[in-house]
This record gives sequence, C-alpha cells and structure tokens, in this order.
Amino acid sequence: MINKAIAQLFYDMADMFEFLGVEWKPQAYRRGAQNILGLGKDLGAIYEEEGIRGLKAIPGIGEAMASKIEEYITTGKLKTYQKLRKKLPKGVVELMDVPGLGAKKAAILHKKLKVGTVAQLRKAIKQHKVAKLEGFGPKSEANILKGLDIFKRKGERVLMATVRPLADSMVARLQKVKGVTRVDLAGSMRRWRPTVKDIDILCISDSSKVIEAFCGMSNVKEVIAQGKTKASVFVEEGVEVDLRVVPKESYGAALNYFTGSKEHNISLRKIAIQKGLKLNEYGLFSKTRAVAGKTEKELYRKLGLPYIEPELREGHGELTTHQPKLVTLQDVKADLQMHTTFSDGNYSVADMAKAAKPLKYIAITDHYGRIPIANPVNKRRFAKYSKAIDEANKKLRGIMVLKGLEVDIDKEGNVECEPSILKQLDYCLAAVHRAFTMDKKAMTKRLCNAMDNEYVTALAHPTGKVVLERDPIVFDTKKVFAHAAKTQTALEINAHPSRTDLGASMIQEAIAHKVKLTMGTDSHSTEHLRYLEYGVRNARRGWAEKKHILNCLSLRQFMKAKK
Repeated sequence: MINKAIAQLFYDMADMFEFLGVEWKPQAYRRGAQNILGLGKDLGAIYEEEGIRGLKAIPGIGEAMASKIEEYITTGKLKTYQKLRKKLPKGVVELMDVPGLGAKKAAILHKKLKVGTVAQLRKAIKQHKVAKLEGFGPKSEANILKGLDIFKRKGERVLMATVRPLADSMVARLQKVKGVTRVDLAGSMRRWRPTVKDIDILCISDSSKVIEAFCGMSNVKEVIAQGKTKASVFVEEGVEVDLRVVPKESYGAALNYFTGSKEHNISLRKIAIQKGLKLNEYGLFSKTRAVAGKTEKELYRKLGLPYIEPELREGHGELTTHQPKLVTLQDVKADLQMHTTFSDGNYSVADMAKAAKPLKYIAITDHYGRIPIANPVNKRRFAKYSKAIDEANKKLRGIMVLKGLEVDIDKEGNVECEPSILKQLDYCLAAVHRAFTMDKKAMTKRLCNAMDNEYVTALAHPTGKVVLERDPIVFDTKKVFAHAAKTQTALEINAHPSRTDLGASMIQEAIAHKVKLTMGTDSHSTEHLRYLEYGVRNARRGWAEKKHILNCLSLRQFMKAKK
C-alpha cells in the first residue's frame, strides 16, 4: 500500500507550510494525512477503480490534494513537495521531525540561533542558548533534548506493526518454496515487542533454493550476505531481514535461541549448567550427546520447565513464577475504543459496527472536548451522535453498540464534558491530550481527580505515550493504580500499535493492584480493527489472563462489572 508514503508526504508538507507561515494549509494537510492512514483500502486501488473522483470522496481530500495523490500514483513523485523543500534551509525538514519541536519552534530556532540541523540543535542546547529564547525557557529546552533522544531511537527501531505485514508476507512466500517444510518468525517479532530493529526468519528446507528465493524477492533492494544456510537482505520497506536454514533435529533449539530475549536465554543456560548440561542454538547436550533440540517444548521439558510462551520471554521472572493462563484473542468479546465520522474517524457508526463482527459488543467513543484536529463532538452535536448509535442498534443484529465518548482531562483533573451528557453514556473514556509535561505530583493529582468523577469508566491510553514519538507522562504509578482500584476505574490497554498503552510492565503492576483493565483498538478506520490482536499480545506480555480484562465478559456481565 502506498497510503503510508503519501500520508507521510502530506505530514511533511504540513510542517513545511507551517514553517513558511502559510495559513490553514498545515491543518488541512494533517487532516488529509490522518484520513489516508485510516483508510481500509489502498489509494492505488481506489484510483484504478474510480479515478480522481474516488480520491475526492475520501473525507478531508479536496480537489488539490486529490490531484497530488494522482500525481504521486502515476509518477512516483510530487513536484509541490520538492518545491517546498527547496524553500526551506538545508536540514530544517529533519529538524521538524524532532518530537516536541514542530515547525513554529524550528522556525524561531533557525531565525534566532541559525540552527538548521540536529547536530546544531544539540550544540545550542548544550550551551543553553535555547533556554534563553523568548517563549522557550529551561523546561522547554529539556523537553526538546528528550525529543532528540526519541528522534535518535526512532532511527534505530521501527514499529513492529509497520513491518508485521511484510514479515508475514515473506514467511508466506518462503512456505511456497519447494523443499521448505517449516518457516517461523523469531526475535522481537515473535515476542511481539512494540518495536523491532530487524526481522528474523528461521526455516527447515532440504534445498538451497530457499536462499535463492529469499534473496530474489522483488522488494529486496540489497543483498547484504548470502551463504548456503544464511542470508541477509535490506528491503524497500527500510528494514533488514535475516533468514537462517536450520536442520530439523535442532530447529527447536534454534527457534528458542533466536527468539530470545538475551536475558531469557542466559537464564536457560544457567539452568542447563546446574543440571550438568550445555545449551546453545544447536540443542541441549549431555557432553557431546544431544538430549533435546527438535522442539521447544522438548527443550523446556528436559530443563524441568513448563513451556514458556514467547511473549513472556523477557527475563522478568518467567522461569521462577507460576505460569499464567494467558488471555487469547478468542477470549475477547468487545472492542472498547473506536472513532467515527462524528469526530476524526473515517467510517460511520454502522460501518464500524458491521466490520467489528463477530465481536459481541463495541463502544463508539468519539472525541468530546477541545482537540481541534479531532473535530470533537460538542453539546450541540451530541443529540445527532446519540441518535446515530440508537439507530445502529435498531438495525444491526448480533452486536451491541455502546454509547461512549473519549473526553479530555484538563490540568486540574476535571473532565471536559457536561454532566448532562455524561449521564447518558454507557461508557466514558477520560484521557490526557495536552499538558504532557506536568511534574509527577501534579500529574498524579490530575489523574486521580479524573477518576473521582462518577461517570468515568476508564482512563484511555493512561501514560499518553506515542511509541517512538512521545515519551510517557510521569506520575506515581502506585498512587494512581491504588486510586483506580479504589474508585473502580478501569485502565485501558490501548491496542493501537502507536500507543501500546498501558505497556507490559504497567499491565503487570496494574494487575498486582487488582485494577480492572479494558482494551480498545482506538480505531479510526475499519482497517484498524485488526489491531485487537496487538492489544491481546501486549496484554499477554503483561501476564494478563482472561479474568483481568473486562472485554472478556459477556455484555450483561460487563455492564455489571464496569464502574
């Protein structure tokens, strides 16, 4: 799909327009980019089937943007983008990608301090020149420095969800190669970490043709290394992919070793040594005799251990603690966060509900508050919003649509929605969408105050992080989790890959505090509904069982159990 490439071009253009002081266009292009990312269909396919008329039918895409999409589809280039880049000082485009900086501040830094590159920005911060600028200050300087650290990490890793379709596609293609009997993903991908550095694939094959097929795939830009049993390539999607061909008799040991984590493997080797054995990627050995290695289950059994699910293999006590019966995708009966055209989603209430089947119930949680880009529902529009959900429930069979909202939490912890609206809801998410840099004490009080509101069912994406983009807000987890348990306010496991919030460690901590958990995909498109699996995998990484997550209850049970 070219959607991501075009959306990124529009986001970059929005930043450049803002840097140049152009009015309204930055908001328009960001809105267009957001809607493109939310599409459930490839832009190329839309253009092929419906032409430019189909492009103009996309919410937020007018004549000008549709023409630009057409230009990129037909030529692979965008002249307006190239012209805008030439108007900007060299390096400034990269500078605007630093989280927490943005086009306006980048423009000030360039004008006042002649900062035009990331390196120059670091130097200016080191000399505390940024803090002295009007409108910045020490706190702003510190936040920009944090943004630079995130920017650096972003270059080293990518969102797992971004390359997961690629990984699955390459596995599927390898499975069709003659002589191949098994193919598996390994590494961070198999452990379902939110970000990955590369893609690791293992296979069993009695033919060298699998290496040739791997290196000859159409998306391979560069063959880094190619041998008889191992190859590494760099693909168009911007990531390295490694393939290892492993003998059948040692496949389980190799899969275990290359799945990791490093800490898990070290712990396993220590247990093997204690038993007078040796463990490596080739198998488990008693002196020179292999005693296990064909399968992972055999390997763990010989070490006196139960099988450890890949999501738990992080060296966080999984070898010494009773193994939980982890939640599965089949256990989940509901998706408790999604958005429609009433705010910043791309599909109607009915469309989202139909696409969410075979789930038993969903919560439509359009934005309500003061987020301009989200086109939030307000008091005037709420009646129409409410009616749309009621009508969907009358027409649909097999799924119930709960009436919800995602409301803003202000700096003091007040929920920015009228009580007369709140009491009409089945489900209310409260979330921090601004003022992310408050100190720990103030942020803790802010969250606790929000949970004191009798209508707030759950805190959405509780830490406010955006993976590889924005660090989490800082609060006292013990106090917040204890208060969540006391007020019976649930904490959300936001399944959207860019959120993954709560993260695994906080899920564990929340469970220890007996906090109720919910799960939502934060879908803005029917295409995003598939992220429910990412939420489940993240919950598993946090040792969550079916009993910990409200979505696993029937609708009747859920309505009784929620706040």
